[in-house]
Amino acid sequence: MANEPTQKQVKEFWEWCGFRQLQWANIGWHYEQTKKVMNWTHDLLEYGSLDFLPRIDLNNLFKYEPITEKGYRIELIRYKRKADDVINAGNIAIIKDGAGEIVAMWVKETLEDALFWALWQVKNKGG
Repeated sequence: MANEPTQKQVKEFWEWCGFRQLQWANIGWHYEQTKKVMNWTHDLLEYGSLDFLPRIDLNNLFKYEPITEKGYRIELIRYKRKADDVINAGNIAIIKDGAGEIVAMWVKETLEDALFWALWQVKNKGG
């Protein structure tokens, strides 16, 4: 992922999406560099827990994002244009509120990048 988010941003993002770390009393932990770490859970998981937070990809972003339930709409656009023998290509993620107003828009090299950063922008605006 180009312009990758930091580990702290990834953790904060997935927590905003509803992931939470299991409490110490629960079963569900693993070791990271010889240190015991609790697993992650989410209401959408059918069973068990995850050792690690999900990868940032389109499937996971659409599966866990919390904004469409609040009336937001997500639009993804791939574009390619040629001007003066130069070809420009990219991906755009647009998020609109219930009234159709654009609340976030990002242009990146991949759809995953564009959607992650647009969702991040909505999260930081309190969406």
